Amino acid sequence: MKRTAVLVSILLVAGIVGTLALASRLTYGHAAVTFEDGTALTVEVASTPKARALGLGARDALGADAGMLFTFDQPGTYGFWMKDMRFPIDIIWLRDGEVVDLNPDVPVGSGDSLPSYAPSVPVNQVLETNAGFVKGHEITVGDRLDIREANR
Repeated sequence: MKRTAVLVSILLVAGIVGTLALASRLTYGHAAVTFEDGTALTVEVASTPKARALGLGARDALGADAGMLFTFDQPGTYGFWMKDMRFPIDIIWLRDGEVVDLNPDVPVGSGDSLPSYAPSVPVNQVLETNAGFVKGHEITVGDRLDIREANR
């Protein structure tokens, strides 16, 4: 029994170290996102499968004027979950810069059975912000965002 506890502890630590090592090796692009009310966010761009898989996981917080933009080559109803998340977020589903769906105030998940969040229509961009952003800035379906990616 003691051996099992030690083995589980070693595997847990190895998983955390592996996640942090992966995060330190990933390179994210950057973009400026401006909303209809003039609010601007500086966001990291996750455009590779590894960057999208990690997302905001294993981070302690997100800056007030920050976010993460996930980009996809083809529109789809991509599922997102809160694996390794430590803070709640708003999920803004976009098709070519237009808001097509919203999941505000997505809570931090726990346990082995995490819910998955997906848009009601195909999207090619997903923006994650701090929870409360959508409500605080009255973001609604149909809003257009100006997204300007920095040169890579």
